Amino acid sequence: MKPIKRYIAAVSVVAVVVAGTIIASAVSAAATSAGDVKSGSATGAVNAAISTVGASLGTDRVASVTQQGSQLIVTITGSDQASRTVASWYGDVFARAVADQVEKEGGSPVLLVAQLDASGNSVTGGSERVRPILQTEPLTEGACASDGAAATANAKVKVLQADNVDVLNGGCSFVVTPTIGVAEFVKNAGQYLDPIVKAIPDSEGHPYLIQVQDDKGATQLILGWIPGIGGDNGEGIAWVPPNTDSSAVVGFGSASGSAS
Repeated sequence: MKPIKRYIAAVSVVAVVVAGTIIASAVSAAATSAGDVKSGSATGAVNAAISTVGASLGTDRVASVTQQGSQLIVTITGSDQASRTVASWYGDVFARAVADQVEKEGGSPVLLVAQLDASGNSVTGGSERVRPILQTEPLTEGACASDGAAATANAKVKVLQADNVDVLNGGCSFVVTPTIGVAEFVKNAGQYLDPIVKAIPDSEGHPYLIQVQDDKGATQLILGWIPGIGGDNGEGIAWVPPNTDSSAVVGFGSASGSAS
């Protein structure tokens, strides 16, 4: 399994892939129901934060969170590279939200985050530093649906799903399908997805995830952002099928497209 591709930059729909450092830690865990995340070995402050964040995020993409000193090790679900990419975004958002909650409660700071799959393999290719989050106004309830609807004309998409993410001052998770040819859309996705990202107020300070599906429901592109982890302001995550080029994702394409 190849590590999930990452980019670290200011928020943009152009993703530049960078490499990480391999970690050696291993944790195995089974998938759990939405919001029911195993906390494994963790302090009281981290355990409490895991419970709070799990209830707020309500995802079954995160199987467990284990603490090793100042590092959180997040085990994610997913049977293929596309689903693991989505799960990896949720894993980083979950971990960063736990770190935020621990800080607010005065616990020992979380400094690093690592991700593993259910077999104990590194998903991201390395540990990521926890960084400060840009101070922004919280997103209002329904903001993602209204922002997505406002951006659809210029984005050349139909929004199939728009959900608020209720951690880290709010974020957005979109599932969209192009209103033009899928190949054309993916190739020039940097141009077409830009209106969606710009519709999120202070998008650099909020997590967002965009999944692009074809008319059969197959995922053709994933693009996301997690504030306060990896780079100075945050880190992006992206995926396209093997042998696919996209203006939104620099570093994939025919030579390095992700594969399961």
